[in-house]
Amino acid sequence: MEWKPARPPMSAPATPAQSAAALIGLGVVTFLIGAAGLWAAASLASDGDASTRWVEAKGRVVASGVDTRRSFHASDIRNPYGPTTYEHRPVVRYTYAVGGRTYTADRVRFGERNAEDGDAGRDRAQAEADRYPEGMAVTVYVDPADPTAAVLEPGRQSTPWMIGVGGVAFLAGVAMIGLGLRARRAASV
Repeated sequence: MEWKPARPPMSAPATPAQSAAALIGLGVVTFLIGAAGLWAAASLASDGDASTRWVEAKGRVVASGVDTRRSFHASDIRNPYGPTTYEHRPVVRYTYAVGGRTYTADRVRFGERNAEDGDAGRDRAQAEADRYPEGMAVTVYVDPADPTAAVLEPGRQSTPWMIGVGGVAFLAGVAMIGLGLRARRAASV
């Protein structure tokens, strides 16, 4: 008699209605992720545009450097925590006065990005921070409706990856919802 390994019991395949419901659910989640990406890109663009109309104030850089943080990516199946990588972000802190009150802020521009891992990323972040050395006098653009909101470089900055990823996810979600609804209709006939 030949020995055969025991097989786990096979589950029944999903019904067409279950498959349609799963596709609709996945579509809704993908749609929401895409909508959030598009909303974030639109918000950055809107804030950047608005900052061109903000009032100017004199300011001074009080700290300038690079913030380096560890980040983990679960991309390596052999190591569930993934390889350790680092993100480098330029940090420029400045003070300014509006209406006799002093404020501190650290936004250089709308649409800032962290630099990639490695020495090149750190060098790019350091080059950005070096543009605003500690003690430098700067012009700060301040939101007249909220003097805590300020920026050194007004205007819209490019965030094409947010628009691209958000747009693709949004459209993919719409397509999945449509296909799921079509499959549900076909399953109920």
